[in-house]
Amino acid sequence: MATSKMSYMTIIGMSQERDAVLEALMKQGSAQVIEADTETDADTCNSGAASSGFAENADLRNRLVRTIEVIDRRFPKKKAMFAAKPAVSETEFNLSEDDEKLSRQLLHKYESAVERENELRAELNTLEQRRAELSAWEDIAIDLNVRETELTEIIYGSLRDQRSLDSLIAEINDEMSTAAIFNLGCTESNATLVAIVEMKEDAPHLRARLSAYEFKALPTEAVAGTAKKSLELLHSQAKNVEEEISRQLEIMKDVAEHREQLMLYHDVLLVRSDKAAADRSLLSTQYTFYLHAWVDADKAESIKQFLSENFEVACSCRPAEAEEEYPILLKNNKFTEPFSVVLEMYGAPSPGEADPMPVMAPFYMIIFGMMLSDVGYGLLLLLACLYLIFKAKVQGMMGQMARMLTLSAVSSIIWGFIFGGFFGDLLTAATDGRVNFPVLWFDPMGDPIKLLIFSMFFGTIHLFAGMALDIYNSKLKGDLFGGIVSNVPWYLIISAVLMLLSGSLGLVSSAATSALLSEIAKWMIIVGGVLILLFAGHGGSWNPIVRIGKALLNVYNNLTGFLSDILSYSRILALVLATSVIAQVVNILATSGSGIVRVLLFILVGGFGHLLNLALSGLSAFVHAARLQYVEFFGKFFEGAGEYFAPLRRNTKYVDIKADRLEAKK
Repeated sequence: MATSKMSYMTIIGMSQERDAVLEALMKQGSAQVIEADTETDADTCNSGAASSGFAENADLRNRLVRTIEVIDRRFPKKKAMFAAKPAVSETEFNLSEDDEKLSRQLLHKYESAVERENELRAELNTLEQRRAELSAWEDIAIDLNVRETELTEIIYGSLRDQRSLDSLIAEINDEMSTAAIFNLGCTESNATLVAIVEMKEDAPHLRARLSAYEFKALPTEAVAGTAKKSLELLHSQAKNVEEEISRQLEIMKDVAEHREQLMLYHDVLLVRSDKAAADRSLLSTQYTFYLHAWVDADKAESIKQFLSENFEVACSCRPAEAEEEYPILLKNNKFTEPFSVVLEMYGAPSPGEADPMPVMAPFYMIIFGMMLSDVGYGLLLLLACLYLIFKAKVQGMMGQMARMLTLSAVSSIIWGFIFGGFFGDLLTAATDGRVNFPVLWFDPMGDPIKLLIFSMFFGTIHLFAGMALDIYNSKLKGDLFGGIVSNVPWYLIISAVLMLLSGSLGLVSSAATSALLSEIAKWMIIVGGVLILLFAGHGGSWNPIVRIGKALLNVYNNLTGFLSDILSYSRILALVLATSVIAQVVNILATSGSGIVRVLLFILVGGFGHLLNLALSGLSAFVHAARLQYVEFFGKFFEGAGEYFAPLRRNTKYVDIKADRLEAKK
């Protein structure tokens, strides 16, 4: 149940094979290169001169990602919802210089087209704004370009309404101004179009006063003769701009036909970037290089043999030492592997810590199934997951999730039979009570207290399993006795409390049996208390006062902790009831009415309602099952201070690299 053993490998080779060795390690994906210690080997370490190329690579990749995202958004390509990444061969992945040049040309072509399109759209917006400003002047046959005479200045614009015009005229008359105002008409919004003639020397003062009347001047750049003529010109200009935009869109559409080329180029650059980052971790002399890496101990010899057969290198390997911070590689089988996604979302075990997957996986599966606990919902979830796995062939985390939920769906079907749930009480509602789905144990809706008791009993078993792992971790750390004295007393006390409550909870009906269990429980509590008193300060002071203080603190912390942890499992009851109640409400709505109305409601309301309930209840089951693992279960033993094994490999974003047949045989 421990994690995979790791080995520390040192590889020394000739400088001319440096790149080839890294390429081989990337293809194998079995070695995590360790960053060089530049302080101890300052004279031999790479200088990092390639940092400029590194930054250039990153910038180019970012541009490609942005471009691909824009292409997918503007020119969507029809594909399956969960389609796998397109596969390319080794030969296709090794782009030629011409292919790379073509990729960069396509990128530049698209970016230039986008930049030009943005400029044109800004120009088009300006033209549309000018057209809007001039539209109210279309019927006025005045050359709006005439803005002055030898002595006067003409100001064209609009006032908010007739009242503003009257106020402006009154002010001009009061001040004995030489200005003359001509009313040219009204707009649909009742704004008044005016032409104001003023002496040139007085025009600045007049312009300053016009703002008080919400005067909006007609921009000079918007006109070329009469308003009608200007509008025709603007229309022609806008049409030309739109045609130019269409040409840029065609260019972008043409580039979009080669999106796979851009995607492939991005992943080539990504692999190069990862390789360059690893290369910077290598140490070198004039003629040699050497690197350090963590490898799976079970694969160490095969890696050494592969490198020795194909390259002029020397390899040494040693097991990881107990005090070393080595990466964590989980030992998963076909059952536990899908559930590793739950653990990975939380963290990695510390070096030397037990792998919780063999225990966590079945508990997660059971808890998820118990929370959903419906045969109908379980079947729908199972079919959806099987489709994703075998038809859509989803990979990566999505594939893991699909496999995990497949097993969890089976658990839900089993618990559905136990609790008698099939789309809630669908059979009962559809047959007006004539047919009921069979219940193998009990109906939670009819006896929620029984489910509550069972949930907390199951939670206790779950916590006990976590305590057992804590004992096992103590053994791995060489302190088995400490693990035993920290956990065994609480095994006794918690079990004793359950035995004392068995009678009142209705688990034991015989008075004699109840009395016997009470007597046994009493002695279990006494023994547990004595053990806590004796060993609460294990490894510390033997001062009796200190011991008693630590014992009392231990009792308080653990009792309150266990109580809150056990009560947390009542969420199982809450989710079971929530799923059942919503399903029953859906069934009531779906089976109301009569005749064709009832049939339509059954299909539409029932179908949508149950799918929605499945989505909500399934999500809740996923989250809360994980929560019980993270908080209650892991809280008993899990440190989670490790880091997962991250081997040097060809990580790609858009494509999958498939080995050529000849290479695959080697």
